[in-house]
Amino acid sequence: MRQTYSGLEKIIIPVVEGLGCEFVGSERVNQDQHQILRVYIDKPDGIKLEDCQKVSSQLDAVLDVEGNINEAYFLEVSSPGLDRKIFTVEQLEKQVGKKVKLKLNSGIDGRKKFSGVLKAINVKDSSCTLDIDGTDVIFILDTIDEARLVPEIKF
Repeated sequence: MRQTYSGLEKIIIPVVEGLGCEFVGSERVNQDQHQILRVYIDKPDGIKLEDCQKVSSQLDAVLDVEGNINEAYFLEVSSPGLDRKIFTVEQLEKQVGKKVKLKLNSGIDGRKKFSGVLKAINVKDSSCTLDIDGTDVIFILDTIDEARLVPEIKF
């Protein structure tokens, strides 16, 4: 689990925040032989298509000048969605009491994926505790490859 921002994100954040949005995170992915730079943004009242278009337009211009990206890429700006990816320890702390899914770098007893209610973050020990079916399981934050919020849909 990351605790700092990359150099590219340090360029992206002021642009996103300058347009009244919150920077949630970014990722670079290869898809069908193309590089994609995906930037996730949010607002207290939710993200609209116009927000994504505004941020995309501004980011495109800034990244062309300051981004130092040497290969061709597609820029995608998106809301984080219901099953939002959790990028930082600070974002994980905000999810205490909610159900999350963790994918680990290496398995525990052959298992890499876990789901449960996030009970606590221990910054001192760099760990988090999940209640998995009534059992507290402790995970070292550095072993977490990906964390996601499990959407709670109420009818």
